[in-house]
Amino acid sequence: MNIRILGLSIILAVNSFAAMAQNSDVAKKEAIAVKEIVESRNFKINILNVLREKRVYMDIYSKNTIEIADGKLIAKFPYFYRNDNPSNTAQAYLKIDSDIRTMKIKNKAKSSMYDVSIKIDKPSKYVVNIDIGYDGNCMIYVTNSQKTTVVYGGRLIEPNM
Repeated sequence: MNIRILGLSIILAVNSFAAMAQNSDVAKKEAIAVKEIVESRNFKINILNVLREKRVYMDIYSKNTIEIADGKLIAKFPYFYRNDNPSNTAQAYLKIDSDIRTMKIKNKAKSSMYDVSIKIDKPSKYVVNIDIGYDGNCMIYVTNSQKTTVVYGGRLIEPNM
């Protein structure tokens, strides 16, 4: 009886280690693919949700994207802004089709992500900061000239998708 339990334990341990190694290989391949996409400076992010209040996300069920291609930032998504009273939160649509003034990419290896900072001048002065995880998940921070920031969650995709 003890030999069966020991044998079963060994089989389970070997399978567990094999599964972990396979997951690690998949994660490494995904991280390399994300790195290549980010460093190409041509990528697209599907916007999936918006942070409405502290830690309360609202799903966005439409084709909202941010695309960086050929030195331009093209985006269309709901832009939520609020004053001091969250019950008066308002919504407008933000459309950007502008040349990028500056774009900086930093690899933050300790937190397994890239920090992409983009500045544009039209239609207004916006700063777009994007945290792109090695797994392709993104947090997008859009700040206007009045220092109002809206936070979105999204997923990195290849630009031709």
